[in-house]
Amino acid sequence: MSYFEKRQKLQTLKNGVVDNRLSVAEIKKLLDGKKGVLAKTRHSRAGLKNDPLYRARLNENSKLFSNISELIYPDPSKIDIPKGRCNDKGQSILYASTSELGTIVEYLSKGLGLYSMFTVASLKRKNKTKILYKPFGINLKPEVSVSKHNQILNEFCEAEFSKIIPKNNTNNNVYNFTIAISQLHLERSIITTNSHTGKKENTSFESCIAYPSVHCPQFTNKTTYNIAMTPEVFDYNYTISDICTYILVHDKDSDTILLTTINKAEINLENGDLNWCYPYDVMVDRLKKGMGYAEIKNKYIEQNINTILSNIN
Repeated sequence: MSYFEKRQKLQTLKNGVVDNRLSVAEIKKLLDGKKGVLAKTRHSRAGLKNDPLYRARLNENSKLFSNISELIYPDPSKIDIPKGRCNDKGQSILYASTSELGTIVEYLSKGLGLYSMFTVASLKRKNKTKILYKPFGINLKPEVSVSKHNQILNEFCEAEFSKIIPKNNTNNNVYNFTIAISQLHLERSIITTNSHTGKKENTSFESCIAYPSVHCPQFTNKTTYNIAMTPEVFDYNYTISDICTYILVHDKDSDTILLTTINKAEINLENGDLNWCYPYDVMVDRLKKGMGYAEIKNKYIEQNINTILSNIN
């Protein structure tokens, strides 16, 4: 396919995505194959560090979770999974973050969160398998120069992954591009070129996607990245370790969000059940008395305690 044909197909793709009129399947068809937009493009990847990742769940009705299965990727056989930035409707993808607060701010962007309860699970590596991530909107030092076509495609990918979706969005196609390109990157083996033979070969590397949190800069001064991976990659490479339940409170002096620990859990390794340090009633009673861990004994919890308790009770 000539350079002109690739540019023309890329423009067709961009126009269709911007107008929200292309389905996931139609976008994948434009991207994939020998004559697709991704044909002969350079796929920069980097190794994911072995540092812990974090995943948060909102404690709906302020109830404590009972099993680790409630804290990992959603089970499509039990819940109706809506479209997300990297998953199609009914498709299970595990989303995590490189920081505890970063994994919560997505809720804040939707008008949820402040004075609500969140449980954050720490995800730690359980093997030494190398995991490579495809970065979108994350600057990697280029090893070689890229073509103008690659540059335009990369900039468009970055714009789509960093696009802020309005709270009242009702367009069902708004995530279709990021879903399509995520599926292409997550569902295939990583192929590299052997430096000695020059032949392409499958690797034992696992694959995931990384992109900046589009909402974290609105609430914190910390750079945070979101990670998306398939359930299979998570199950093989990660285990849940520390589990804490927090309440988000507002520091009125500095106009920042603070995480306040109110409970912790240990995991029953036989069945995954969570054994909480404080049963639910005891936890609520300690909040009413202004007790708990040291970090909740400050003026911010006192300023917000009535609002928090009104949400819990």
